[in-house]
Amino acid sequence: MPSPYFVNVDPSPAKLRMFFGRQQEIQTINNYLRNGDSVLLIGERRIGKTFLLYMIGDFARGGVDFCEQLLDRRTGAFLAELRNSTAVCHWPYVDMLAVTSVSGFYFKVLTELAEEHTERFATPSSINHMVFLKELTRLSEDLSSRGQRAIVLVDEGEKLLGLDESAEVFSCLKAVIQQCEAVDFILAGDIKPHQETTEFMNLKGTLRPIYLAPLDPIDAQALIQVPVEGHLSFEEQVLQRILELTGGKPSLLQILCGHLCELLTSEDTGLIRVTLATFDRLWESRLCNKVFESFEAPLWEFFNGLQGNERDIFCFLAHHPLATTDDIAKALGIHRALAQRCLSSLQRTHRIRETESGFHIGAKVVEEFGSRFVPPVAKPPQPLADMLTGENAAREYKASMRWDLHTQQVNKALEKVVAKTVAGFLNSEGGALLIGVADNCTVLGIEHDLKTIDHKDIDGYERALRQVLTSALGAEFSQYQHVSFEEIEGKTICIVRVEPSPKPVYLTDKGTKEFYIRVGPATQPLDMETAYNYISMHWPV
Repeated sequence: MPSPYFVNVDPSPAKLRMFFGRQQEIQTINNYLRNGDSVLLIGERRIGKTFLLYMIGDFARGGVDFCEQLLDRRTGAFLAELRNSTAVCHWPYVDMLAVTSVSGFYFKVLTELAEEHTERFATPSSINHMVFLKELTRLSEDLSSRGQRAIVLVDEGEKLLGLDESAEVFSCLKAVIQQCEAVDFILAGDIKPHQETTEFMNLKGTLRPIYLAPLDPIDAQALIQVPVEGHLSFEEQVLQRILELTGGKPSLLQILCGHLCELLTSEDTGLIRVTLATFDRLWESRLCNKVFESFEAPLWEFFNGLQGNERDIFCFLAHHPLATTDDIAKALGIHRALAQRCLSSLQRTHRIRETESGFHIGAKVVEEFGSRFVPPVAKPPQPLADMLTGENAAREYKASMRWDLHTQQVNKALEKVVAKTVAGFLNSEGGALLIGVADNCTVLGIEHDLKTIDHKDIDGYERALRQVLTSALGAEFSQYQHVSFEEIEGKTICIVRVEPSPKPVYLTDKGTKEFYIRVGPATQPLDMETAYNYISMHWPV
């Protein structure tokens, strides 16, 4: 029997019967589209975003018999409901993998929407933000006059974050969504929190977010069983073993089951029921290696987008499954509260799971193969010399806390600048503030500051600094700020290492509350609307 599982292929009508589950997501998308809302579909790579977009768009265009091609009747019913509610819609599809510029993205959207009227868009380079908004408004008005709508499906949406004018793109898209009543978007992408700029967060507040998780056990078991119904059946223990290995990710399920089916066929055993003993024998002898060969690229995709402490923790668990929070914090040299926050984030994205014995990577396949790719992680404190290589998202320099080197006198406004930087780190992914270092990495020391405080020593300096931070940010956040001093080139540097805060931190200045985050190597304030959107996504309830 040929394997009915399709591994690493583009979806096409002949393979639609491999689509299982996603009823809740389809229903939610349907509800949003009925209300005229645009959607942001977020999920890891190989979690099924592209296939879901394809099913929504193609099914909406499909005929009455389209549902009969699906083996999952429940999903077919939800898709049928979506088709009925969007009967007047056009479904242009934009794949960002083939787009390399902002104008190219605009050109692709407009030409897909305009259909036969594409002569206005001679070349991508002729389309800028204003032209895009103007032309899309015209197309929207034309659709409205005919009683129609368009829903633009944008796949690989994370590519927008890497374009040179990404900030302008997000502002333009927000204007389009708000002004063009007959045009909505479903933007799908593997978008990590560290990639989210202020402009993207502003757009994210306009879109309705849906987070795509692995398949639930019922849908995952259907994906294993139904394609081989009548040929093979599985013991319950085999089903659980496959789910444990793959973590419920559709792509991994198909990779593993496809190779399993091929091996059973090649052995010509005549088996119609797969027992746990048979599965384990095949896994140890041949199946494990075949999955490994198919899984090399997905493995990198599974963890390569992680940054900072989350990446370190994930890699550590690849070598030390069932490690506890204390184990992780001690091995990586980070505060326990920071380890807890990162572990919670990794759990929300279904990358790791917690048991009574400790944490492990969500899919056992990744856990088993992870150690072949990932070097053991040991994270000693970063030496001061290595921190003097320039500012970035997790590092900031300040020449002083309160002594103005230009006016040669105390400037209390500089204290707010220090507190603002710490607030930005608290509200983002943490970082280190070095006081006594110029923007160009020149070591200045804190000696000028020391002359301006009552107790002119290191202890007095730390007390003065903590008073500034406590007054501006609140005493409850002092536990996430760690102050130390080091000497280099005969001068003293103050280092404030800041952990991410478990809740929003506001800076109080003259009775006014302000909210700051880190965006690249800078600390930026957010207005009320943008701060609300950022907080709701960064600290989900």
